[in-house]
Amino acid sequence: MKKAFTLAETLLTLMIIGVIAAMVIPSLMYSAQNRDNVARLKKIAGVLTTATGLIQLESGPVDGWDWASESNIVDLYRTKFKIERECGTNSGCFPEDTEGLNGSSLGDIDSSASYYKFVLADGTALGLKTCEGGCSPADYGLDPTERMVGGFIVDVNGHKGPNVGGKDIFFFGIIKDKGIKVGGSYSTNGCDLSKGSNGLNCGALVIQENKISYW
Repeated sequence: MKKAFTLAETLLTLMIIGVIAAMVIPSLMYSAQNRDNVARLKKIAGVLTTATGLIQLESGPVDGWDWASESNIVDLYRTKFKIERECGTNSGCFPEDTEGLNGSSLGDIDSSASYYKFVLADGTALGLKTCEGGCSPADYGLDPTERMVGGFIVDVNGHKGPNVGGKDIFFFGIIKDKGIKVGGSYSTNGCDLSKGSNGLNCGALVIQENKISYW
């Protein structure tokens, strides 16, 4: 006579499979999202570096550009980007709720008139700001002795979560005589979570390690 599983044994097996799946699936989803965000960060780093280099060949060094308003600078980048949606200083291009790696607020980027916002064809959201009113490079892990003339705040996956600095939101400074520099090129202090930063200075570490090791 052939032996078969009893109903109780079948239910127990299914229960064990369900428990294992509940434990494994979130980890797999996290790993996939982590890898995707790293790939997207590296891609936009290349796009910004290439575009800024080309504009400098055409229009001269970054500190000689017309920084009177963000829209003037976006006009320079427009021909180098594949822009799908342009919000300017209005809302709609960035997620409404964003926070720092340390739980602090990144402010309402989406509604802020300090950023000229747009979305690329691949879903990356960018906000450009000028430093006419003054900027502190150290706030983004950049060399405080260098002059930052402007910068991009970037959400590598747009409105998709987690919308957190250092996870999918990063910063790129536009530096006199240097061009584009990713946040954390000078200091990644706080990106190990022991005394967490807001994450905008973690991009250089992510690119260097090819992973988000602190997440």
